[in-house]
Amino acid sequence: QKEFTDEEIRAMETELKELTIKKLKLEEKLAEYASKMKEEIKPVSKMIGITIEGLRFGSRSVTEKCFKFFENGMVNFYNSEGTFISSRPMRPEERQKTIFAVSRGDDFRTGTDNF
Repeated sequence: QKEFTDEEIRAMETELKELTIKKLKLEEKLAEYASKMKEEIKPVSKMIGITIEGLRFGSRSVTEKCFKFFENGMVNFYNSEGTFISSRPMRPEERQKTIFAVSRGDDFRTGTDNF
């Protein structure tokens, strides 16, 4: 084995410093580039997700004005274009009370016994 001279050691130390600085600068550029690329990838990834969801469900989710109709014990929903969206059974509180159901209430009064 041959030992390095003092001059060779100083040269190697100088080279090490320069290479370390160069490496740090390159890593900085890489991080900036990676960050920039991530920002460009985000909208593409979002569109991929939306497209996959559309393919999986065969429809897309939208927010629009809907109209509710009560028909034959069902609640039907239509959009503003008149396209049927969905339906469900009526809940008890949505059912129309009959005249007889109203008159059978606890507060039913004939008018003769009102004190």
